[in-house]
Amino acid sequence: MEQNNKIEGIVCHVETCEYHAKDDRCVAGHISVGGCHACDCTQTCCNTFKQKL
Repeated sequence: MEQNNKIEGIVCHVETCEYHAKDDRCVAGHISVGGCHACDCTQTCCNTFKQKL
């Protein structure tokens, strides 16, 4: 995955995501977070997630 797309300040622990990089970094370039009616962090989700093949 291209390290040029690293998003500063974003920590990602989802190792099964295509955009997960070493040191728990996200290299998607941008992210979209969902959960329109979220009341806490367990009710949000990363809509940018892509299953690593």
